[in-house]
Parts: sequence; C-alpha cells; structure tokens
Amino acid sequence: MDVNHKVDRFPKGMRLSAPPLELNIEQGRVWLDGEAVRLSNRPFQLLVALMSRPEKLWSKDELIEEVWDGLAVSDSVLATAMKELRRAINDPARQPRFIETAHGRGYRFLPPVEQIPHDKGKSLREDGEPGAALETKSANSPQAQQTVRFCKASDGTSLAWSRVGVENNAAPLVKAANWLTHLERDWEAPIWSPLFRALAQKRPLVRYDERGCGLSDWNVAEISFETFVTDLEAVVDAAGIDRFPLLGISQGASVSIEYAARHPERVSHLILFGGYAAGWRHTATPEQAQEREAVMVLTQAGWGRDDPAYRHIFSSTFMPSATAAELSWFDEFQRQTTSPQNAVRFLHAFADIDVRERLSSINVPTLVLHSNGDHRIPVKTGTELAAAIPNAQFVGLDSDNHLLLGREPASKAFIETIDRFLSS
Repeated sequence: MDVNHKVDRFPKGMRLSAPPLELNIEQGRVWLDGEAVRLSNRPFQLLVALMSRPEKLWSKDELIEEVWDGLAVSDSVLATAMKELRRAINDPARQPRFIETAHGRGYRFLPPVEQIPHDKGKSLREDGEPGAALETKSANSPQAQQTVRFCKASDGTSLAWSRVGVENNAAPLVKAANWLTHLERDWEAPIWSPLFRALAQKRPLVRYDERGCGLSDWNVAEISFETFVTDLEAVVDAAGIDRFPLLGISQGASVSIEYAARHPERVSHLILFGGYAAGWRHTATPEQAQEREAVMVLTQAGWGRDDPAYRHIFSSTFMPSATAAELSWFDEFQRQTTSPQNAVRFLHAFADIDVRERLSSINVPTLVLHSNGDHRIPVKTGTELAAAIPNAQFVGLDSDNHLLLGREPASKAFIETIDRFLSS
C-alpha cells in the first residue's frame, strides 16, 4: 500500500482533531502521521478486527479490556492513537470515522473534522430558530433572479436551463441534473433553495432539468445514462461556456465524471457530492436487487396518487433528518416533477450506471463530499470514489441526509468547502 495515498486532504479552514492512523493489512504496519510502527502479531490482528467492525467500538458491553491491554504497546506514537480511540468511545461527539482505502487492503482512522472558527452568518431559517448555516441574498435581490431558457438536445428534446447569480469574471458553476429537478420549484424550495442561492453569490450558477422531468420535455423516446451526458453537453454549449467548474450530486456525480472524462479541457474543477460510480445492478446482492425491483413496481403503481406513501419510500431515505413538513413538501414535489412512468425509467437508468473504468483517467482537480451518515449512498461509496480518482480530495460532512437540508450546519460546511476549493 502506498503510504502517500490519501483521501482525507482537508481544505484550508478545516483540520483534524488528532493525527490520522493508517493501517496496512498486507505489511502488518501502522502509520501515524507518516511515522511507521511495526506491531507484534496479536495486537495487530486485534486492531485489524476492530477497524473492520467499527460499530463494535461504540458498544461498551462488547468491549473487552484485554483488547486494549493488548494494544497498549510502549510505542508513544501508537499509544497516542489508542488514547484518541478510547476518548472517542466515551464521547460520541469525538467518534472517529473509519475509512477503508486502497481497494480493501487498508484502513484509515480519521478523528472528527473541526472547522476553524469564523464569523457566524445569518440564519437560514426565517423563523429565527438556531442551527442556521448560510447567509443568502433575499429573494428579491437582482442576483437572486434567475432566467429560464430552453435548448435542444441532439435528438430534439427540449431542455430547460437557467443562469442565475452574481455576474463577474468567475466562470459559471454548472450543476449537472439529478433526481429530481424543477428549475422554478427548486429555486423557491424550502429545503435546498438556500444552497442554490449561496452557490450563486460568488459566481454565476447554471442549472437545468434533465429530460423527463421539471420544465424539460417529459414525453421522450429515451431516458438513459448516455442521454444524461449528452443533455449536459447540450446545455453547456447553449450557455456558451468554454471552461467551468462542474458540480454533480447523487447520480449527477456519475454524469459529471463521464463528462469530465470526455471533455477534460472544459472542466476546471470537478465537485462530487453523495455520488457513486456504479448503479445497484453492478453491486447489489440478489436480495438487494429483489428489493430494488420491488420498489420500482411500487413506484409504477403509486407515484401519481394523492397518498404519498409510495413517494415517501424515497423521501425518508433521502432526508431522514427532515421534519414532517419538509418530507410532506418533498413528497408532493416529486409527484409534480415527473410522471410515474418516467420515475420508473429514471430508476432503471440509475441502476445501470457504471463509470468505474473512467475514474483513473480523471485529470482535473476533484473534490468529493459525502454525508457521513448518508442512508441512501453510504459514505464508504464516497471514500472509494475519492480513492479511485487521482489526487482527489475527500471531505465528510456531519449529516445523515443524502440531500442536504438548507437549515443544517452541514450546508454551511458544504458551501464553504466548495468556495475554498474553487479559489485554490
């Protein structure tokens, strides 16, 4: 394992609360902040077992004191790491993240990321409740007024796209479409409108509705990964942008990866959030595949009904921390955004995605962000994505939502991390 291979390059303004511990299974060594430590066989195997099953660390009933005695070697470097591990067990706020790296050959122990203090921004919530994260322009400011335009895809499909935000010398940030979008409703959405408005404060923001949903054509002959990529190509060309940073969220990350691989000269920075390289048809167990197929049958039957039970299958996994009111809004938003038939077509297309062979060829600066507790796409998928892209940076966000809620503190970390990345 290459000890210089890292997936935890944190940008300026963020830092680790303690040095990282790197465990190399093949060579029987541990590195702490670059210093190698060779362990005797028994302590090393105990450490491997704990790193492989990190959930065991947080169950005090299952902790065996002799495990820690076995790891309490005299070496001060390893002792420091074990001290951090013990403290984490007794204080959930300090629980570290265990990131498997290098295709299963090793692990990295990362303590929590601390944000360096800064001036507090205004609340995202209009009701004045605490926990806010972003300062955004008011809905009536000139920078917050978006213009919706239309262009034609290669097969004649009408695609709606918009440009909004401050007009300056900065290249526009292009956001690839993801499940599901509606340019007008998104911009006023109580959940993620604050994120979009914050992204548009320092540079223009270009968004679009993918075919089959939102303001773009719903009645289309093909909905596939290939059309997702060519639709992005059509929007970028229509917007007249030569070189730009590209943001991909969820399956939009895969679309962005493919676009960057095809057009490296046009992408200045690649930003991926909650993304994955392969759909479930390539990675699921037979039981998982059966469950996914069942969800598509339910979607076909219940998507358009007034009863939100079927759509709630998605909203509850996308945003488990959402309030009842937020989930209700998202349930209705999904129904208004696409048809039952197209919803199923999207799910089929997402399942077939596979850009794994493209990852090693990405040669643009790349930032991978992922919610540490994402219920839809596990954080391990995000760290593996970062590990497979040359020189990619990885930042975990303190959230369990696949789609960030504008009111949660992780939204501020999301915006600030992107701003630092684009200004570096």
